Amino acid sequence: NNAFESCDALADVTFEESGTGEELMLGYSAFAGCVNLTEITIPAKVTEIGRYMFDGAASLKSITLENGVETIGREFLKDTAVTELVLPRSLTSADNALGGAQNLAKVTFAEGTKSVPANLLRRYYTSDPGSNVSEVILPESVTEIGNSAFYNCDLLTGIELPESLETMGNYAFYDCDGLTGITIPEIVLRID
Repeated sequence: NNAFESCDALADVTFEESGTGEELMLGYSAFAGCVNLTEITIPAKVTEIGRYMFDGAASLKSITLENGVETIGREFLKDTAVTELVLPRSLTSADNALGGAQNLAKVTFAEGTKSVPANLLRRYYTSDPGSNVSEVILPESVTEIGNSAFYNCDLLTGIELPESLETMGNYAFYDCDGLTGITIPEIVLRID
């Protein structure tokens, strides 16, 4: 935890490949406050990204998450300059992961994604700002949208739900004040 927090001059991070297949977990706030970090690639060997990972890394504009990341902690992009993010198909848990990412406008789920994690964009406290995400791209492989996945996405005016979608969890699009229309695919079996 907090391994490189507030290392103001840190501008480049490279993860060497070990060749052993060992998994890596990035702890709580590991790169928080690294104000000169502008881009980073999280390799496939990283399975878990801790909460507040890049909190306050204000110059961070680009992050690549390779397939292998399974869990992303709360507000991992809070107060960064990231405007677009592609989430890997391996992602299974991302509780409030995109909360506090005020510059994030577009979220794309990688081809092969089966499920949109619960509480992905949910705001937990009324004092927290809502999401500024205005565009979400879901591939045809998605069969489930988790509980509260897009909760508080006020700027989301529309979303194309894939024909493969079978279930939508509780509060999936709760408080999406800008949502003007949505087409529910014929195959949907359950809306909570």
